Amino acid sequence: MDRQEDMEMNEVSWTHKALIGAAGGLCLVLLKLIDASFYVGDISSKQAVVGYLTYLAYLIIGTIVAVFLSEHNVPKEKVIKSAFIAGLLGPSMLIALLKQPVVPTQPMKDVTPDIPKISDLLISPAHAQTKEVPAEPIPVVPVQVLKKDAFELSFKDAFLNAIGRPVIVKSHMYVIGVADSEAKATAAASEVNKLIPTQEQRLQVKVLKPEGKHKYYLIWGGLEVPSEAIQLKANAQATAIKTLKGNPDKGSKMAATLLLEGKVVKGEMLLK
Repeated sequence: MDRQEDMEMNEVSWTHKALIGAAGGLCLVLLKLIDASFYVGDISSKQAVVGYLTYLAYLIIGTIVAVFLSEHNVPKEKVIKSAFIAGLLGPSMLIALLKQPVVPTQPMKDVTPDIPKISDLLISPAHAQTKEVPAEPIPVVPVQVLKKDAFELSFKDAFLNAIGRPVIVKSHMYVIGVADSEAKATAAASEVNKLIPTQEQRLQVKVLKPEGKHKYYLIWGGLEVPSEAIQLKANAQATAIKTLKGNPDKGSKMAATLLLEGKVVKGEMLLK
């Protein structure tokens, strides 16, 4: 009889176990949030929303594991310790199962100061003619507005990132020039596009204007993963060298120089 009374005194309720397991899960959540810098700089992004929902799920998992897998019929202190460890390790084990090895990549510098600047000298005579002199029609390169949400992760990628399976996102681009006016940028882009072979029309140069900025960037290709952006750079430089080996006019020579001296940059840097 005394033994039964002792067991009842040592018994920990399911609610108590759930709270202890949640505390263990909270320790893991705090570590993950510290690693993510609490999403302070981007609290309203998809990545932050998915991250917080994922870590809330960790708390729930820790609670469930603590309730059903912690020890019982042992001294109360041991039950409490068991519930806390279960709440901490339960989500950790699932993360370890879901997590994949990260392939190390060489870090890339986020640079913008060395991007070639476009001046009036880069505009060929055909672009500089006055309206009174008829000129051969030149395709107009539209200006696209570059917004911050272009670099946001999808909900799926944000979830994979939150559970420790970071994905390689299209975040880099090959920038060949920057201008302080739309006229200079579109004229230079048209000049460069004349050098692109017909079979590579997907590599048409685009003009991007970062939202809220008064700069115009010439982009060869588009947003790519870092390795593909580097490959774009190689393609651009090959086109430039081929042009320079011939007998290019002044406009083509300057356009080839832009292709040759561009920089691979992280797209978000253009918004800063």
